[in-house]
Amino acid sequence: DGRLASFGGWEGVQPKEGDDDAQETRAQIHERIGRGIWGGALPGSWEIVDAEMYAIYSFLRTKADETETTLQPHRCLVMSDSETALKEIERAYRGRTRGETNRSALNAAVQAQIDIIQRNRGYVIFIFTEGHAGNAPNSMADAAAKAHLRSRVTSAYEMDLARHVTNRACIYTHEEEGQAPEIRDRRLYQEAKEKIGRWVRKWLDGGHAARKEGDDNVWRTVIKATG
Repeated sequence: DGRLASFGGWEGVQPKEGDDDAQETRAQIHERIGRGIWGGALPGSWEIVDAEMYAIYSFLRTKADETETTLQPHRCLVMSDSETALKEIERAYRGRTRGETNRSALNAAVQAQIDIIQRNRGYVIFIFTEGHAGNAPNSMADAAAKAHLRSRVTSAYEMDLARHVTNRACIYTHEEEGQAPEIRDRRLYQEAKEKIGRWVRKWLDGGHAARKEGDDNVWRTVIKATG
């Protein structure tokens, strides 16, 4: 449908390598700035909040992997201009204490990385930053994401998420011939509702408006799925 999606992030100016007192050239400074930039392309069907959530997950996953390898605690600061994504993450984090299950595979993956970081004596702080308001880290991350808009979707992101989601039994994907698999967790209920709605309209158009004997179970199912 022509839609494009991508994600990006910036981890700030990276530390100097070698002698800290040595004079740096402009190219060396630019290299340290660029070393903290990362991103990639995502399927065009992904919503903005999904891309924002995946960027947060990607950052936390690398820190969780590092802390499990080195056994050193990580203190992570996540700055995002997606208020929706941050609210979903907080709602899921608080909901876990009440035994609630994450419906979104992306959110479940984020929560799993937070668990790993906290288990190794680290912590994660989230801060909302206004988008396109002169905030340098936000502008860098935005530029990184836009640079990947027309890149090819090569990352096996669905398998990556499946490996890192440990607090859910499964994730839902949809695959068509010649295309990369697509995660459908967020849209699963919506798609089911739309398809059942079309089935109901077709049923009614076919002259089946009147309920017949034996139809109770069918109509009860339709009402439950569409109501």
